[in-house]
Amino acid sequence: MNAILRGGAEDGIIFSMKTSAFFATAAAAAVSLSLCGGTVFVPAGETKRPVGTISDGAIVKEGAGTLDLSAAALEGKKAIVIREGAVRFAMERSGEPKAVKTRHLRWTITGTRPNAEYSGSGPQFSEFRLFYKGEPVKFPATTRSTSPKHSDVEGADKGFDGNLHTKCYKSAPFVLDFGTEVAFDAYSYATANDAIGRDPRDWVLEIGERRNGKIVWRVAGVERGFEAPTKRFAEAGKKFPTSLGGTIPLDCQIEVCGKGRLILDGIGGRLENVKGSGLVELVNSSATFPAGSGFAGSVIGGAVTFEK
Repeated sequence: MNAILRGGAEDGIIFSMKTSAFFATAAAAAVSLSLCGGTVFVPAGETKRPVGTISDGAIVKEGAGTLDLSAAALEGKKAIVIREGAVRFAMERSGEPKAVKTRHLRWTITGTRPNAEYSGSGPQFSEFRLFYKGEPVKFPATTRSTSPKHSDVEGADKGFDGNLHTKCYKSAPFVLDFGTEVAFDAYSYATANDAIGRDPRDWVLEIGERRNGKIVWRVAGVERGFEAPTKRFAEAGKKFPTSLGGTIPLDCQIEVCGKGRLILDGIGGRLENVKGSGLVELVNSSATFPAGSGFAGSVIGGAVTFEK
């Protein structure tokens, strides 16, 4: 059965689907739906968010507005084609903090303190910290960094040397290989010696798992707008809890057409399942496009790697 269901003036959304149910809410910001394949139309200037889990099937996004999804809503095999407008994936942050265990860690600082001394000149910090059950985690002696080195004096190795009076500057992203698995449930950092405009403010933290000779990253923490102490060589004063999430299921195939835009908010990993010629926007996110992935579009924001 084919049906075109039009919402009222308040919700302004059209669903064209084969077999589905549509229940518009009065608030119009979120809609409750059970979608098993079909077309989702969102008018320009509007954002719609489904409630609950979307069932298996192909979804085609039409209209210049934004369809706001969470990775958790996409369990199961399906495909999404973004013909026009945007589809936004956001990391779920409502769950309880969760301890993680990893050998590989990546901290990508995407923003520093604005309108301050040396703003925009690159991030810096004196020490990166890990915690487990409230106690500091000692980095294994085998820990090394594979970050790009700005200088020998202010390289990434200074960010975990245990010395509050050295600093890591411009070694971004900050990537660690512990040499063995390390468990932690929170993390933090300490400010450096000068330039408050270089204090980390926005970032994404990821843990990595090696698969088939490559590291697959998964988001374990996202922060926006954090204001570090203006005091120098000072602890941030907050422990940021880890919480797994923020990945697009690999069995969800996504095509971003020329007029389409895929927004990843707090997402990380290898985008093996993304193709097309449209735009990918990274908001506090990082992405790796494997060679031959089929994506030939543009990427803005965040940290991006194109493998050769």
